Amino acid sequence: MTQIEGGGADAARSPGTVVALGADLIEQWPLPVDEGGDKHVRGTVLVVGGSPVTPGAVVLAGMAALRMGAGRLQIATAAGPALAVAVAVPEALVMPLTVDGDGFAAGAADAAAELASRADAVVIGPGMRGHEGAAGFIGTVLGAVQAGAVVVLDALAMQKVGELDRAVLARLTGRIVLTPNRQELARLQDANTGVRAETSGSGAESDEILRTVAARYGAVITSFGEIAAPDGRRWACREGTPGLGTSGSGDVLAGLVAGAAARSGDAAQAACWGTYVHHAAGCRLSSRMGRLGFLARELLEEIPSLWADLERRGA
Repeated sequence: MTQIEGGGADAARSPGTVVALGADLIEQWPLPVDEGGDKHVRGTVLVVGGSPVTPGAVVLAGMAALRMGAGRLQIATAAGPALAVAVAVPEALVMPLTVDGDGFAAGAADAAAELASRADAVVIGPGMRGHEGAAGFIGTVLGAVQAGAVVVLDALAMQKVGELDRAVLARLTGRIVLTPNRQELARLQDANTGVRAETSGSGAESDEILRTVAARYGAVITSFGEIAAPDGRRWACREGTPGLGTSGSGDVLAGLVAGAAARSGDAAQAACWGTYVHHAAGCRLSSRMGRLGFLARELLEEIPSLWADLERRGA
């Protein structure tokens, strides 16, 4: 893997190299800030997911989107825990979706799709349970996404991407972000080639899998600090910590990417910002608490000081 130290924003836009993703690059590729704008200017994030037994995932993703500076948050989740979600995230509009068995009932997709049609960034999948109609539900929501909006497919939604209507995915080419862990990335590669992919091979093998999956789905892929865009651009974090491999960490990452996307409208930039903040927050926790044992929700508390440090760098 070739890394460019301090490559800057121009290098990040150049295909064919792997650019070091750190504070220097982030500083030179800023998210827009309208000093006189209101919450509408910073965009609306919709998080769709959850279930009666996994209600917390949408909370983590939604809070992460707000921490990333999104202006408005909406959450569409299972009706049972919806009130508890609304109390946990009083900043959000919470839409209860009816549940049938393990998944959302008929009609729930239409309610979620109505919200999706007005959102600037949509996260689908955190905490969703698998069921026979999941692909249809996800496809209906994706079909309603407005032009220019960015979609983050996480967890179950990412697992179902191979079952979705190709026309729906084609309409969203370049505006989808997938957030797989190593096992999920291997499954995406399996679905693409029919050949079993290694989940922990050499750097060259990892690069090839990322590039293949990104090109196949017309999506930006962020996985364990490595990012690939469908046009061939590549980035990688220089630092990381094993503590990020914990329950709920992926939900936080998905929300961070969506929050950045609501502000910028750029899937690749959002994936880079979300991945950088996710890793930097994990490294800060590791330095104080040890490399393992911190909680995903504690990542959220590190983000304000990260913002403050970035602003001081740019002063």
